Parts: sequence; structure tokens; C-alpha cells
Amino acid sequence: MITHKRLFALIALIIFAITFWAYYPSLFYSFVYLDDYEYIILDESLHQFSLENLYNILISLDSAYWAPSTRFSYMLDYALWGENLLGYHLSNNLLHAANAVWLYLLIYILLRLPQLNYPRQFSLLAASLGALIFAL
Repeated sequence: MITHKRLFALIALIIFAITFWAYYPSLFYSFVYLDDYEYIILDESLHQFSLENLYNILISLDSAYWAPSTRFSYMLDYALWGENLLGYHLSNNLLHAANAVWLYLLIYILLRLPQLNYPRQFSLLAASLGALIFAL
């Protein structure tokens, strides 16, 4: 007999695996030339990981939109992977799969609040479906 904690962990692992598997083909895609090339390859401020560049990311309005977390992610990816596209897609897929698991956890916790107190089985099912809908 599987315990509730083990079932919860198993479902989290399955959500992570399904999400990563669904986006696995994207690991071998190229950049989208609408914006990826401009924001990653041409923006030399992202090519060196430094405090000055981090500060510039926060205050800069040079690009078409202000997105410091996205630009920070690009800077970190460039520091790790350079111009290797596989690394960018791998980081993105892992983050998305991890976020799906976080959502699963959040939905489950909210459904188990004393004010709602849904049964465990319902909470597991609802949290799983919600996370998978987000993920896919």
C-alpha cells in the first residue's frame, strides 16, 4: 500500500516528467528570430555576468519592453551556455517543469486549507489536473 506522502511525491515526479517530455523536442529548435536573436546574441550587456550589468538590467529601458527577470535569465544562460541553443532550451524546459510542480503543490495546499478542507483524493486530483493544464 502506498502512503499519501509517497503518492504526493510520485505525482509531483510524474508532472515534472510529463512536462519535460512534452517540451523535449524544443531542445533541438533554433532561436526565434523575431526577438531571441536580438535580445540574446546582439545585446552585449548580457554577455558578461557582472554587478554593473545586473544594475543596467534593472534600470535600462533600451529594449522594446522592460523585462528584468527575462534579461537576467538570458544573462545567466549566456554565462552558462554561451551561444549553445541546447542550454537555453534545457534551462527553459527545466524551469517550466519545476513551475508546474510548484503549482501542483500550491493548489494542493490551498484545497487542504481548513476553510475548504476538501478530501485528500479530490485535492490530489484537482491539483494534478490544474498543474498539467498549466504545463501543457
